[in-house]
Amino acid sequence: MQEAIRSFRNSCFRLAAIALGVLWYEVAGASPVDSTGGRMVTLDGVKVTATRLDPTLSAPAPRQQYDSEELKRRGAVDMGDALNRFSGITVKDYGGAGGMKTVSVRGLGAQHTAVSYDGMIVSDAQTGQIDLGRFRLSAITELGLTVGDDFGLLQPARTAAAAATVNISTFRPFGTKASGIPSRRTLQLEQGSFDRYGVDGRIDQRVSERFAFSAIGSWMFSGNDYPFTLVNGLTETEEKRSNCRMTTWHGQWNGYWDVGRNSLLDAKLYYYDNNHHLPGVVVYYNPYSNEKLHDRNAFAQMRWLKSLNSNWTLQVMGKYNWQESKYTNRSDIYPNGILLQNYWQREAYASALVAYEDRQWGVSYAADYFYDDLNSNQKVFSDVARHSILQSLTANLSWGPVRLSGRLLGSIFRNHVSAGETALNAERLTPSLGLSYRPFKQEVFFLRAFYKDIFRMPTFTENYYYHLGSTDILPERTHQLGAGITFNRRMAAWWPGLKITVDGYVNRIKDKITSVPINLHVWRTVNLGEVHAKGVDINLESRFRPAQKHMVTLSGNYTLQHVVDKTFPGGQTYNKQLPYLPRYSGCLSLAYENPWVNFSASGQGASSRYSTQEHSHGTQFKGYTLINLSLWKPFSLHTLRMEARADLQNLFDKQYSLIAGYPMPGRAYRLTLSIQF
Repeated sequence: MQEAIRSFRNSCFRLAAIALGVLWYEVAGASPVDSTGGRMVTLDGVKVTATRLDPTLSAPAPRQQYDSEELKRRGAVDMGDALNRFSGITVKDYGGAGGMKTVSVRGLGAQHTAVSYDGMIVSDAQTGQIDLGRFRLSAITELGLTVGDDFGLLQPARTAAAAATVNISTFRPFGTKASGIPSRRTLQLEQGSFDRYGVDGRIDQRVSERFAFSAIGSWMFSGNDYPFTLVNGLTETEEKRSNCRMTTWHGQWNGYWDVGRNSLLDAKLYYYDNNHHLPGVVVYYNPYSNEKLHDRNAFAQMRWLKSLNSNWTLQVMGKYNWQESKYTNRSDIYPNGILLQNYWQREAYASALVAYEDRQWGVSYAADYFYDDLNSNQKVFSDVARHSILQSLTANLSWGPVRLSGRLLGSIFRNHVSAGETALNAERLTPSLGLSYRPFKQEVFFLRAFYKDIFRMPTFTENYYYHLGSTDILPERTHQLGAGITFNRRMAAWWPGLKITVDGYVNRIKDKITSVPINLHVWRTVNLGEVHAKGVDINLESRFRPAQKHMVTLSGNYTLQHVVDKTFPGGQTYNKQLPYLPRYSGCLSLAYENPWVNFSASGQGASSRYSTQEHSHGTQFKGYTLINLSLWKPFSLHTLRMEARADLQNLFDKQYSLIAGYPMPGRAYRLTLSIQF
């Protein structure tokens, strides 16, 4: 198998060399020449106007997508808040500005949710979970959620290797050719409760007709010492979080190059640094904590897209990622009074794709290779690595009102350790199918259904972590089946839009990876679970235009999910809802845009849930409802375009938690000033 991996890797290198050669020819070559040797003449274009069909409505599998303006209308102020605007998502939030934020989609678990950042997956082979709180909402132009597959022909194989994907798109510079403005600068200042301060800056620069770039930077500090109510039986005391301070900053450069001859090259450089204290779990009348975590991440990525002709497209992508995590805990229980746990992981990734698309059908083949390795300063920890090869074959067929889609994904994983036992290797072939049907040509009304069989490999922590990991565990496999309807219509001149989507689903998780206690000090990770999930996701958006320059937007989502353990019939956990998953959750917002001051009110909430699998006494979380208010006003000052915004979160100071022992902030304000010049 090592020889096969070596051969595949060499093939990737040869393909990359050929692609670079073609790219060089595209860049350095003269203008295209016709068959008679004369120069080609570029004719004036013809402008064609048509109504664009929302792709989230016609997709075979559920897709939700909001741009930055829509998130603003819905009252979202950060990533955790924005993610709650999607149906089917359960956000785990450890509280405050620096608290980790992960998402579970339809009860499948955070490790089954991939995060795509400008078209490439963000990886963490150590834990398999991406902290979405690291991404600043001010740098995002679109935020989306795909459940199952959207069957895009230009998707790399790795994007299809997850049960659900959160898609993040950052601001791109304005058009490289059509725009008459050579540059744009944006500065955003932020101040909020609990000593929160932030600065965001962005530069969009068109250097020439063919080249443009954007540079994004942000810095944020937060003391995070917010008050909370501690309940101990019949006694309630007012406490304050401690050891919560954080400082984070990130920088990003994006380049966009119209190479010519129907070729586009884009590249990204990214760096993230987060140095924060960890408040730890709230223990009755023991607020002491002295833990710190310093995370750093840097990556570089590039994509080359080439239209060979009107039907054929070639795409080549590459990325290198480096990540560091340094944990420190000072206590007398450790030798020399300090515990240091440092981890470093690296990943090299390459992808090549070729696609053919005609009016009625299309097909694409993608081949991805990535190599992950992890090392640590722990003496009991061996250096570990994994080779991954993914290949996908995707096909779409449109036949009148029917769209059929299918994808076959082949996955090969090979593990390696410097010393000790190696984790199990894996080879799987997994299919996904989708159907979209438009029964009425005059109506934007679709029936859709999809099926997806996918799995996730154990993380390095689950395989190798000291006194926890196990090299014998199998991949966790999921089967997804869903069906739904989508509808969109312009009802009247004063009612320009009504959009509704309703989706039901049934999921099965087999060989669920879980940790069980061996004794008081040692736990072991095993395949011990089976989970059944079923539910309904509903989304609504309606716009009203009561007068010129006035717009009222009503939007909301609702999630019903029944996610239960089916491992041991008659056992203590059998047929009980999984921990931290509420049965009901939802969000509703009302925005009023006008010539004076724009206004938005939103409410979000969830039903009760448990923090333990057994639903033990005293482990139930009460349901909660939060009310948020927002005011914002765009205006001009000389040549400056400005916008002032004020947000009031948790208006009624609701005391609640999403994770046991990690209280969430109460009432808080946020003031933001954006300046564009």
